[in-house]
Amino acid sequence: MALSWRQMVIVSLACHVFLLLLSETRWDVMSTVSRFAVLFLTQVTGWLLWSVFIYPHFISPLRHLPQPGKSHWLLGHRAWMHPTDIGIDAKKWVNEMPHKHFIRFLDYFNRDCLLVTSAEAIGEILAEKDHIFKRSAQFRFIFGRYVGHGIAVVEGRAHKAQRRALSLAFSARHVRDLYPLFWAKGSKAVRAIEARAAEQEAPLTIECHDWAVRCALDAMGTAGMGMDFGTIDDDKHMLVQAYERLKEFSWQDAVVILVGTYMPERIATSLPLRRNRVVDSALADIRTVCRDAIRAKQNAMAFAEKSAHVNICSAIVNSGMFSEDEAVEQLMSMLFASHHAPGRTLTAAVYALCRFPEKQRRLREEVHRCLPSVDNLADGVSSAHIEGMPYLNAFCKEVLRKYSTGVSSRQAASDTTVQGTPIPKGTTIKLSVMSANGDPMLWGSDVGEFKPERWLPGGGKETVAGADEDKADGEDRTALGGAASNFANLTFMHGPRNCIAAQFAHAELACLLATWVGRFEFTLEDEELMDESKLRARALETKLNVCVRVVNGWS
Repeated sequence: MALSWRQMVIVSLACHVFLLLLSETRWDVMSTVSRFAVLFLTQVTGWLLWSVFIYPHFISPLRHLPQPGKSHWLLGHRAWMHPTDIGIDAKKWVNEMPHKHFIRFLDYFNRDCLLVTSAEAIGEILAEKDHIFKRSAQFRFIFGRYVGHGIAVVEGRAHKAQRRALSLAFSARHVRDLYPLFWAKGSKAVRAIEARAAEQEAPLTIECHDWAVRCALDAMGTAGMGMDFGTIDDDKHMLVQAYERLKEFSWQDAVVILVGTYMPERIATSLPLRRNRVVDSALADIRTVCRDAIRAKQNAMAFAEKSAHVNICSAIVNSGMFSEDEAVEQLMSMLFASHHAPGRTLTAAVYALCRFPEKQRRLREEVHRCLPSVDNLADGVSSAHIEGMPYLNAFCKEVLRKYSTGVSSRQAASDTTVQGTPIPKGTTIKLSVMSANGDPMLWGSDVGEFKPERWLPGGGKETVAGADEDKADGEDRTALGGAASNFANLTFMHGPRNCIAAQFAHAELACLLATWVGRFEFTLEDEELMDESKLRARALETKLNVCVRVVNGWS
């Protein structure tokens, strides 16, 4: 589309040498520097005019695609979008704008961005052309800075090798062995909440997200790292406090991200900003925990050729692929993913229980009928128990569909086409979970409803435009929740870079939710939030106050 910075420097030098050869004046330092500066700045000015004003509005082959109406002259559509989650705007677009495969929007400095909106385009990008659409520089910086330089930020053969090494810890067989552990952690949280409820006469109000995160951290510590963090009983634990500091997003984070997208990471992270110091402090605490876990596993392996117990930490160490610092980064990224998403999802599940009391009662009845009480410590719960509960699994799938968030940002490594649309090299592609999972063209007109029944046989599925007619009334459509295609559901993405921990996440959610709803009745402290439109953006990832009442009769 335009000259790169390196090319502009080379062209400036070449033109300068050419002018010197033609000039009869003597060479001196000042004239050389000034002439080079003028040539370089002229190119920069031309490049800015071309890339910011001319190309996106008059030349880009994507300019005819559907796009939002209001656009800033310099900041594009980004000026009017949510500052931290484009999925909020993307979901609105797919519900209000006619679209086929893509919706185009202009990012900062009017850079072309494409929101992928059809199952066919999603499938082609994630499954067929994953080697062309690589993680964007912005995604790699954000994930590496705040989460860890783990498997999510590597590409090509390195990614395949790392995924192969870690896959054993997330295999179906290993996940089935973790159900009793997840159940035990959920039961422990129930007893801790119940103890607080017994201390007061009025109904207990809890901050749901805080409890969900601590529960997920405890589960990850034991299941993934062989460590008992004790975060369920200790809300001041170092990890809990570190992650609280990380999520305090401010304008300074936006500055760091903008600089880190275009310049080396060390420059962005060295900016003299208070937020950089806070993030560095939080990451240092998290790295300390992960390093202790890695060293403990290495010491244990010194007495055995190979670890007998498989978990994430042992998979990293046993692979022999990573130095200690690299192993710490891998474990950091897994620790974040294995508590952040489950904490948000369990909070969303409780919110759904509060909004739909009849669904809460139905789920509790199934739990009481199929599972032993959390008080019966001798009675274990296995994967067979949980997998044999249709409404619990349908409820979890619907929570994951409706309330999952996140955006995967890709960039075209070469000129290509997707569903007949030309995609120039360097174009940023956005795959939004909220927009795909909330698109009526992919799920039907009831997409906005919380409807676990869509995952059950005979659950009132609607005919979706573009759906395979042979599957329209069969079990395959039920397994997809009535969606037009498997690619309509982006909760765990698809293709070679899909979420490696999908089965782990579903098992954990099902076990934790069953323990909570089996013992407690949940209602919202703020009844206005029964109207989902009153729920502020990303509230389920930060704070949700709910009232809990102990339910008797579970034996």
